[in-house]
Amino acid sequence: MILAGDIGGTNARLAVLEENGAQFNIVNEHDYPSHDYKSLEDIVADFVKERQCIVEHACFAVAGPVIRGKCVATNLPWSIEAAKLAAVLGKKRISLINDLEALAYGLTTLPETDLVTLQKGAENAYGNYAVIAAGTGLGEGGLLWSGARTFPITSEGGHSSFAPRNGLEIELFRYLSERFGGHVSCERILSGPGLRNVYDFFSINSGVDGKLKELASHKKEIIEAKDTSAEISITVATDISTSLYSTPPLTCTHTMMTGHRHAEQHTFRAHSCWRDRESTRDQRTGTKPVSQVGRGRR
Repeated sequence: MILAGDIGGTNARLAVLEENGAQFNIVNEHDYPSHDYKSLEDIVADFVKERQCIVEHACFAVAGPVIRGKCVATNLPWSIEAAKLAAVLGKKRISLINDLEALAYGLTTLPETDLVTLQKGAENAYGNYAVIAAGTGLGEGGLLWSGARTFPITSEGGHSSFAPRNGLEIELFRYLSERFGGHVSCERILSGPGLRNVYDFFSINSGVDGKLKELASHKKEIIEAKDTSAEISITVATDISTSLYSTPPLTCTHTMMTGHRHAEQHTFRAHSCWRDRESTRDQRTGTKPVSQVGRGRR
């Protein structure tokens, strides 16, 4: 049996898989609220004990930089070590990798039915892939094209500085800088918590046209919701065809998030081409931006 883990700042998802030819079948899986546990070892121990499964190999994809089998989680008070996880599982073979590296590996195995085109690009394009996963944090990674095959690459690009592009974004930068005490990363905007940050900014700065009153009944639900970012998304989705969606806090939040995602794709393309500068020109024809629809970096 193989134990696989997707470890994020909100949820830790574990699954036991069995090999079936070139494919793997999920035998059992369970999601755990990450902040309810003191360590990943506690979650793994509970999972294995409850299912009485014999694990031969295990791989955990974690949201944070992995260096020599160790990771200090980005959005969790955890220090994760492959050696400690191996001890819990009886000294089995353990791999600890970055979560965006895991997504990059998985990207090449997805069938067409699992892909959704958000914006049509050039036909038969090839080159580097950008993998951007917005969840509790902003994960950025990709696949580097060598001319013969692709290699996964990781980064902590979500923590790079937010670069405002116009007057409105400069005001957003000032607001977030004051709110968080200085540095404003891209993750402060393009993530689940970032959705709330941007919404709060536009709520404060949208009263001039009086439309904020239209949002009054929904604003209470958003503020009091257990997951405010999810409530904002639901409100946008359910009221997209009504006048409510035209209110500044919602439409501007949606526009800002979409624009910033495109900016991150172009930034990654520039970085990828720089990394690939030793390759031939036709191997650097461009980056395929790939957005993961669904889970994100949680």
